[in-house]
Amino acid sequence: MNKSRNVLLILAALAGFSGSARALSISIYGPANYGISTMSYTVVGAKIDIYETWNNPGEGFLAISGLAMNVDYTVTKHITNNTRWDWACLGIELLDPVGQANDALDPPSAPYFVPRGFTTSNDMDGLSFAQNSNLPRTSTVFTSVVSDEVTQKKDFLTYSGGTLSGLAGKDLITFGLRDKNPKENETFLMAQRPSCATPVPGVPEPGTLTLLGLGLAGLAMARRRFLG
Repeated sequence: MNKSRNVLLILAALAGFSGSARALSISIYGPANYGISTMSYTVVGAKIDIYETWNNPGEGFLAISGLAMNVDYTVTKHITNNTRWDWACLGIELLDPVGQANDALDPPSAPYFVPRGFTTSNDMDGLSFAQNSNLPRTSTVFTSVVSDEVTQKKDFLTYSGGTLSGLAGKDLITFGLRDKNPKENETFLMAQRPSCATPVPGVPEPGTLTLLGLGLAGLAMARRRFLG
């Protein structure tokens, strides 16, 4: 009888614990997002699939909360590039909320794209791309990935060595994700920057058009001087 009572108490405690756990949540972070137009996701155990469509050539931000403490998640991003720009690389960076004791380790000035209320992720805040877990970091388009998870500057991955077409090009990018300190890191951001984007051939950038106009004007003035 005592054994049965103890089992019931344990089950009740476990039920209360699981009920109090926060569900994993991912959403587009509107105040800073420009590039991502639509997003959905699925979670099965420690596997997260994120489906993104990009219609604008700018930074894309996701807000993430509810990761289980110290669990190595495998994230697969299903990216559709519907912008008018081809991507030669894609940078992915983690940003944690300001106000933590370890913020003193961050660079004195945050990069331009970091939204108010967040800061770059140092090596002591508990966020990482599942550092030292040996989870795959792959892409079906890009052949190379460079990471920084050991300095205090930031946690980032940069995929390069390929071209993701701006005409409905698709890529599957895989990496790990871990949060050792969800109590302080919720909600954190995942910033994505197709910073190596190049214009579709035959569609010059506005800056290129301006330079071209100035060059033609200069040639016209030189011609008038030569003939006059």
